[in-house]
Amino acid sequence: MIMLLTHRSDLKKQLTEVLQASGYSVAIPSHREERLSMVTECRPALIVLDLYVSDPSGTEELKELRDYGYRGSIILLSGSSMMPVLKEAYASGITSVVPIPARVKGRYLLGELEAAIRTCMQEIHTEQHKDELVARRAYELYEARGRHEGGEVQDWLQAEQEIRTIANYLN
Repeated sequence: MIMLLTHRSDLKKQLTEVLQASGYSVAIPSHREERLSMVTECRPALIVLDLYVSDPSGTEELKELRDYGYRGSIILLSGSSMMPVLKEAYASGITSVVPIPARVKGRYLLGELEAAIRTCMQEIHTEQHKDELVARRAYELYEARGRHEGGEVQDWLQAEQEIRTIANYLN
């Protein structure tokens, strides 16, 4: 699930069409007050946040999302005039910054934004796959210990180390 937070209705519409055509689910809060409850309900893997939103500003929105407990990926839409706030944004754990797409003949040029979203979603999928592998390996270790309680943390840490070692070897 990808959530879009921007005041640009034409961008929301076009980006939603493109993302849905690519197989992604898209959530768009209909008003400001709905956005935090949608984060809880929809649990988006990625939020595309326009720094140019107002009331609250994009930077305040980012802080609210993190304070609210959202730990997922965030791609910021920004322009060169926002450079001073990007340091603060990176400190809040954003995934990447993409320039506001240019418009030509009423349509946004979404290539760079689409590429950033695709890359981010692939990384999320890879991380989720690693977590599944770690969980599966930790359970195997638990079973190998005879299913005795009390060693779950050690099983998990060993499984993480093994999966990390394999992943590093393959890369």
